[in-house]
Amino acid sequence: MWYKYSKSKNEFPIVKRLINGLLINQILPTHLSSVFNDKEYITLEGVRELPCSILGDFYSNLDSFDEIKKIKELSYRIKEEKTICPIVILQNGDEFSILDGKDRYSALVYLKHKTFPAIILRKEKEHLSLDSLLKEASSLSDSDIQWWTSYSKGFSFNTENEARQWIKSRLDWFNKQHGSIVGIDKNKNKTTIEQMPLYRYNNKFKIGLKKFLQVKKNTWQGVVIKRNSLEELSTAGFVLAQDVKRISGVEFVKTNSIHETDSNTEYKDNKFIQSLSILIKNKDLDYFKAVVVDQNTMGLIDGHHRLQAVRLAGEKEIPCQFVLFKD
Repeated sequence: MWYKYSKSKNEFPIVKRLINGLLINQILPTHLSSVFNDKEYITLEGVRELPCSILGDFYSNLDSFDEIKKIKELSYRIKEEKTICPIVILQNGDEFSILDGKDRYSALVYLKHKTFPAIILRKEKEHLSLDSLLKEASSLSDSDIQWWTSYSKGFSFNTENEARQWIKSRLDWFNKQHGSIVGIDKNKNKTTIEQMPLYRYNNKFKIGLKKFLQVKKNTWQGVVIKRNSLEELSTAGFVLAQDVKRISGVEFVKTNSIHETDSNTEYKDNKFIQSLSILIKNKDLDYFKAVVVDQNTMGLIDGHHRLQAVRLAGEKEIPCQFVLFKD
């Protein structure tokens, strides 16, 4: 993922041997040699000192117990050994992305470092964003593209055809599950398959536009959204932690795209749902907890009452987190 840096700065200071009390170890992984020889990028001289504000805080967004444990152990090792290998950064205009060293960077953030050592690979030519060009080539709405960007972000594809076949398979499944309720628009489906923008990331095809991945929403029409953690879901028995690959941040999903495993009949005269729907309609809530959905099937894992109340309140979208299970 690319992150924009707002300050206009052509160069970052070179650091010699030490940064924040850590000795810089310049031995880099051998698998990066092909990137350093890529004519599309030039390597800036020396190790540079960059502010952590460029990339933000990866550590606080970790959901997996194993990931958090790994970062903590790495941070303790860095603190004890007092050495650090530079983070390898791709710079494309005013956008920055980590090529190698995401764990090392997260460990430094955990240690509350404000800057980090980096080797910068910079595009030789001025950065040109493709988002606007891709959008112009598509007749799909921003909301459609944003939905598919969020829904598919856990998937990568080797070819454009593979990505579009995946979109088709998802649409076929949606139509089978919800066609009788929302209707099937064959022209819209054809347009979605053929015109959905794709972008390249780590030599793979991704669906949608990168800019929509950078949108972070903490409120829903003025109501604070509360996220679910893997610990909560596993403790409540909704998932087994060892089966989960990742849990997404909060996304906004169309209510009619979520498939419920339980029958709706039990909710028709539910007083709790009726009361909750009134609170939602009046925005009279301290917070709203995101519902949890299986990313592969769009099956609802947690939040049946909340989903029904949102539908009853007449809302078309609901805050949601996707769970991606291991294969």
